[in-house]
Amino acid sequence: MEELDDRTLLEEIRARIEGKERALADLRETTRSLEAVNARFLASEGLKSHFLANIRNEINNPLTAILGLAREIGRAADLGECRSLAGALEEEAFALDFQLRNILAAAEIEAGDAGVRTARVDVRRLVEEVAGSFTPVGAARGVRLGFRWQGSAEEASEFPTDPGKLALIVANLVSNAVKFGAADTEVAVAAYRAGAWLVVRVEDSGPGVRSEHRELIFERFWQLESGSAKGWQGHGLGLAVVRALLELLGGSIEVGDSPGLGSVFTVRIPEAGAGESGTPAAPGGNELVFGEERF
Repeated sequence: MEELDDRTLLEEIRARIEGKERALADLRETTRSLEAVNARFLASEGLKSHFLANIRNEINNPLTAILGLAREIGRAADLGECRSLAGALEEEAFALDFQLRNILAAAEIEAGDAGVRTARVDVRRLVEEVAGSFTPVGAARGVRLGFRWQGSAEEASEFPTDPGKLALIVANLVSNAVKFGAADTEVAVAAYRAGAWLVVRVEDSGPGVRSEHRELIFERFWQLESGSAKGWQGHGLGLAVVRALLELLGGSIEVGDSPGLGSVFTVRIPEAGAGESGTPAAPGGNELVFGEERF
């Protein structure tokens, strides 16, 4: 009886030791998970801090320029000088408006308020006008803009989708292409219908995107370069907004290599039926994004 009790006691001790070892292993795994979450949190906070510092400059700079140009227009005595200053004022206002549209879109998405408003859209006109609105920006960088509708002349370009979201998607892709495009090259924008899908392709002749960065570029606030090394404006939000809007529309985006030097961004968006809040038609959808004066 005593031997049986000793055996039982040893088994109980062994079971408790094994239980403690499992508990320690679980604790170590939990600790590793918490450390990983904390690291992601610190990285996120660092990105947000960088974003806020960056966006402060990219809002303050054009705003300061707008105020200065407005004062100069008031003082200008020559009509030609007024027109030149007015053109510069429009470009600065356009850049500021574009930045703010992305910030507001990101805020709506984050809050879960970015509903889809469907209409039948003349997508050929919308994409062409959105791309064309970046012509002055491209000219300043020595980059030309070209648009091509790849459907047949008889093919209807009306397509059921959210015109505001489509316009912001195209605007961000064209903006990036112009930003990274090499001087004296063309940003080629093409669109066509493929059955129940709309396809938009934006091709540039810039430095391209390395394969290991093709997922990272869609992360919020993430940029290939930052600080004094950065050679362009931007806050690392545009492509994150593009992907989030495409998810709302049920679409997708692919990044590939241009036949020459550069990148090709290809967007595919499925047809959508008009919802309860949808409008029956929106020929270009311009007024829903940057104001009808630009798109």
